[in-house]
Amino acid sequence: WYLDTRAGKVYYWPLPGEDLGKLSVVIPSKMNVLRISGTQQAPAKHIAIEGLSFRATTVPLVKEGWIAMSYDGAVRVEQTEDVTLKGLKISNVAGNGIRATSGWNTGNTRLRILGCEVTQTGGGGIYVDGRQSEVAFNRVADVGRMFPSGVGINFGGVETAFRSNTLANTTYSAMCGGGQKLLVEGNTITNYMTVLGDGAAIYMGAS
Repeated sequence: WYLDTRAGKVYYWPLPGEDLGKLSVVIPSKMNVLRISGTQQAPAKHIAIEGLSFRATTVPLVKEGWIAMSYDGAVRVEQTEDVTLKGLKISNVAGNGIRATSGWNTGNTRLRILGCEVTQTGGGGIYVDGRQSEVAFNRVADVGRMFPSGVGINFGGVETAFRSNTLANTTYSAMCGGGQKLLVEGNTITNYMTVLGDGAAIYMGAS
């Protein structure tokens, strides 16, 4: 495909067997579909989002940075307390699936991301820096399709558990991060580092 910015037209060469008359074309213009955002003084509190599906986001034309941290998430969570994301399905997004980080700061307390499915992302899957939080029973697959430094789950924070997640087909490390008093256990990982090296299934550092 080719975007002619001056004429405002997109030219598309169909794949073999595709019928242009039956195609549904989506051109995203937003980096977030859902954003839950508070401040350090007034965090967003007591919110639960369950069973929704999110697709089609864009990213700015900037360098991806380490683990695709330059890009936002289709779902963005920052400066919150007692927020739950459960059973969400996120796919075909240009950046990261879920981003619950504020730079490298712990901006979310008692955040729970449970049973979500994140697939076909341009960047990474689930990025969380939490305090007393939980990321569990999620499925993350086929990430890093546009920016291969993206990872399946980026973990960090304090007293937070990352357990019983299933990760497959990651272009870089399946899980990557570090923090204090973290629990990383019972995760199932297959087919990782399919493009980049100098990583691991679980690539962990101290802080």
